[in-house]
Amino acid sequence: METYLEQATQESKILADYQTLCKYIQLQCEKDNADELDILSVLEDFLEISKELTGFFQKNLSIEQDTFWDTHALVQQESFRSIFKNLAELTGQILQNYEKPLKKCTGCGERVHYFAFPGYYQKMRKQYHVPNWVRGECGNEQEYMCPVCGAFDRDRLAILYLKKCLADHPDASLLHIAPSKGIEQFILTNFPNLRYHTCDLYMKNVTFSLNIEHMDAIKDESYHFIICIDVLEHVEKDLDAIREFYRILKPNGQALIISPVCLAIDETDEDIHATEAERWKRFGQNDHIRLYAKNDFINRLRTPGFHVSQKDIHDFGYETYQENGLLETSVLYVLEKSLSI
Repeated sequence: METYLEQATQESKILADYQTLCKYIQLQCEKDNADELDILSVLEDFLEISKELTGFFQKNLSIEQDTFWDTHALVQQESFRSIFKNLAELTGQILQNYEKPLKKCTGCGERVHYFAFPGYYQKMRKQYHVPNWVRGECGNEQEYMCPVCGAFDRDRLAILYLKKCLADHPDASLLHIAPSKGIEQFILTNFPNLRYHTCDLYMKNVTFSLNIEHMDAIKDESYHFIICIDVLEHVEKDLDAIREFYRILKPNGQALIISPVCLAIDETDEDIHATEAERWKRFGQNDHIRLYAKNDFINRLRTPGFHVSQKDIHDFGYETYQENGLLETSVLYVLEKSLSI
């Protein structure tokens, strides 16, 4: 029987091969004179990886009751099963998108076909009968993630703004809350002199492991910028977190915020005691505890004294939104601590 280390090594190799293959397919499709036989060969390799994954499950799912499957291994098994299902969907998507024009991701600069929202969420929305209107103003389910740098559509929106403000302040300090791979990679690659810190309550390898409702480990007026994307909808006391943002920002500092804001409701719906089924149906996800109404969201952001501006399609332009797979309703909220230095 394989050891856990051997299994993990096998999984890592398969996923690494998959990632390399996706990148190669995109590069081939980008060429005007791409060899059709070469692309077909790549797709055949892609299908071989799917077969390898299938073999993994057929072999390992049959021994679930064995002591080999400790708690951690079971979690890994569920995660890998989800990845396998996504791979099957992505195979079809790559074939479907072959004739579509490539788009340039602002995060990595590569020309790509963005991947759709993971099928798991569509399945759960259907299972819990989530109304179609329960969704945020950001979130393009058809062009969700860049397959090269991993930037989600909301990340790409934030990067559009970061390109300008960080270019003007390359030596600034920035706190990234619940850091996403796409934004982190963009910052570290393009702004090496930036004092870049991260924080999260659960993630490993962050600068600060803390609850953003009370960031006592961070001194007043520590940062020029804060990035907080798709976090506040998870936080029980969101107003406390927003007040903390104000406290730790330097004078004239800015916080970049995105959270699910539903344009179909007039009042924020929140319930920290909602069941999993209720959270799916009311908030659109099982770990969300609220769905913001736009006016209420803006008022909450203003609470500690922030000036709130909205960066949207009028600021970046229709073509830029199209190139980055952004919904026309997508908005980045910029909170400024408007004090003189």
